[in-house]
Amino acid sequence: MAIIRHYQMTAISGREDDLKSALVLLAQKVSAMDGCVELQIFQDPKATETFIFIERWRSLADHEASGKVLGREAFSNVMAALSTPLLARYLEPVCQVHPVG
Repeated sequence: MAIIRHYQMTAISGREDDLKSALVLLAQKVSAMDGCVELQIFQDPKATETFIFIERWRSLADHEASGKVLGREAFSNVMAALSTPLLARYLEPVCQVHPVG
């Protein structure tokens, strides 16, 4: 079953660009992992220190395996730019609707 991994992160004040760059580099590494179906990064336009990082995986096992392959070093630049611990959760798809026309 497909699984979503959702992260919410807050940059240290003045380090928004550092976090954004670190997330883009991480996204390139993660998206190359077997089982990663999609990856998106969002920045809140009204609270520019807030970022959302969303990974869609073929399965929970694929996500867990990727973490072991990537190792902690892959996340070090992201972690160094955070003002607070990141919030992470798994989500399961309930419904997906595509507009017609």
